[in-house]
Amino acid sequence: YRKNMNDKILLICELPGVSKNNCTLHFSNGILRVSGSTNHNGEWENISDKKYYKEINIGGNITENIEASFENGLLKITILKNDLNIDSNIEIN
Repeated sequence: YRKNMNDKILLICELPGVSKNNCTLHFSNGILRVSGSTNHNGEWENISDKKYYKEINIGGNITENIEASFENGLLKITILKNDLNIDSNIEIN
């Protein structure tokens, strides 16, 4: 889910069953890449593990001020708009 505002972009990605440690966020060349996977053990290991991957075209008008938080399978991302381009991994709080 995406909401564009005057000074920022708000995104929510649903990642059911994924822990914060199994989720990564990377921004490069205007593309935000979200990936994650579930990690089950024992008899459920090969049956229910899932991988998630999504590329979202944000554009180049953002700053290094990308904030992300993860709670109950929801990755919430706030991106401040500006005239700078970055290439970085984003820490998820």
